[in-house]
Amino acid sequence: MAAVSPLLGEILSLPDSNLGHYILLGLFIETKGYRFSKHKMTSDLRENIMSSRSILGLAFLFLSYAFLGATVYAQSAVKEPSDIVGTWEMEKTAQRQDGSNSNKEFATWDFHSDGKVEISGYNKFLKQKTTFNKTYKIIEESVIKVKDDLGTTKYKVVEKSNGRMILKGPYGYHFFKRK
Repeated sequence: MAAVSPLLGEILSLPDSNLGHYILLGLFIETKGYRFSKHKMTSDLRENIMSSRSILGLAFLFLSYAFLGATVYAQSAVKEPSDIVGTWEMEKTAQRQDGSNSNKEFATWDFHSDGKVEISGYNKFLKQKTTFNKTYKIIEESVIKVKDDLGTTKYKVVEKSNGRMILKGPYGYHFFKRK
């Protein structure tokens, strides 16, 4: 992008400029084959650049809505026990829904149709394999209440599709795949 460097001063003087605009502007100028001097930008070039920024802005807006729409469709409502009955293998836990900075987990949650769930696997806090027998109930759409003698924990089903499920609990997100 050597051809863009002389124009950097002009780019910086454009209103509401940011790094994304610099990169896109550089690509626009290189692909259109414009020639310019170090300190002078023609009004025709400036108009083309400004109209391209508007088109790129609209394209970005359209793509944003498309990705947000895809996220909404990936979320699946859990209304009754049959929606989650079966064995689910926990792959990881994370503080963020995107799964970044995750911790590998080795546990299995086996949901039964009678409202019982068996959680088994390696417990990193006790540093041994454990099995907990608990009960569960779907109390609202996509909210699962898991209860045992020690207390109750609520989990929100934030995504369930294609043999995968993500639960949001009080300490972060739990990522499962159907076993």
